[in-house]
This record gives sequence, C-alpha cells and structure tokens, in this order.
Amino acid sequence: SSLMMNYATRFGYQTFAPLVLLAFYVVSLKENRAALSARWVKYFAPALAISMLFLLSLPEANQMIAYYPKVLASHGRFGTAVNALSKAGKVSAIAVGDSGVLPFNAGVPNLDTVKLGTHLGATVGITRELVEKYGVDLALIRDSRVVGDVIRPYLRRNGMVHICDLYTRADYYNEVWAKEAYPSLLSVCKKSLSTQSPEDWNSTVRALGTAPWAYWR
Repeated sequence: SSLMMNYATRFGYQTFAPLVLLAFYVVSLKENRAALSARWVKYFAPALAISMLFLLSLPEANQMIAYYPKVLASHGRFGTAVNALSKAGKVSAIAVGDSGVLPFNAGVPNLDTVKLGTHLGATVGITRELVEKYGVDLALIRDSRVVGDVIRPYLRRNGMVHICDLYTRADYYNEVWAKEAYPSLLSVCKKSLSTQSPEDWNSTVRALGTAPWAYWR
C-alpha cells in the first residue's frame, strides 16, 4: 500500500527493482570486486553520469520523478479529508475511478468507476442498481461512457453538485461531486491546483532530493 498510484511508472518498479537487487548481488561477489573496481572509475562511472543526465533531460523522466509527491499532495490529502468526513458521519461511500491512495486513505467503500477495483463492476458492469447499492454520496469523475450513462445521472438524482476539481497533473483532474461544498475538500482542491505546475528541471531536482520512502506513512 506504500507504493501507491503506480509509483515509478505503472509496472516499472516491479520489473526493475529485482534487477537492481540482482546487480548489487553480482557486484558484491568477492571474485568480481577487483575487476569491477578497476573499471568503475575509468568506464562505468562516466557512462552512468552521462546516462543519468540524458534521462533527466527527458520530459517523461521529469514527470515520473515528480509524479509521486504530487499524487500524495492531491489524492493522498483528499482521501485523508474524506476519512475525517466519514468519521463525522457526512460521507459513507465514494466513487473514484481508481483503487489507489485516495480510497485507501478514505477508508470507506469505494465504487471503482473504471470497474477494475470493484468485483461486481468488473463482472457485470457499473449499473444504476450497483451505484444505489453502494449508496455513493461523494464522487470523483472524469468523462467516460459509464460516468455519462450511470454516474452523472445518479449524482444529479441524489442532489449532488460539482464543488471543485482535484488535480493530479496540470493537465489532468477529476471533478468532485458532493452534497455539500465541504471546506476541507475545497481546500485540498485549491492546494492541488497550486502544486501541479508543469514539470521542469527545478521540480525534478527537488523531487530527486527526497527519497520515495520519506513520503510513506
């Protein structure tokens, strides 16, 4: 649950982390140390430095490095705010097109509007009956067939309105629909917009200065 929202690309962590551990193991073998140390300064270190500079110059790399802290600043905080509202008896179930950090922090039943995180949604589809069974009283939505055909009509029937937008990137956000414009949710929405500036060299350097596990709670 700590590696939330597909940190370090969707499946990259699961692929590359074992390879890195294997590389450490091979390098640590006694018979390899002398040969590797002799070549490190002359060949490997300069090649690694040049490779890192090239990778960090790519916009995709900048976005990936800055993505995790930005997700925690938006989805993570929003889920925590929903959790506080649920404890106050104001939110009992949510609908979010994801099964990541937001519903995890919220701690209430979540209807995954893209189906994968909800068993009945994945097997029989997101229907009016399923949404009503969940009793959704707060939703984060983006336009899709399911949202247009089922979720939006349900929200309007139950007196919910669009109160703000929660940003994950400068060009990616979810509409937040609720029965009231809860101040705690509005505050997170406002802060999420201010933290989603386009990725640049400075934001990459700042993100690199903090280890991923520093964010884990």
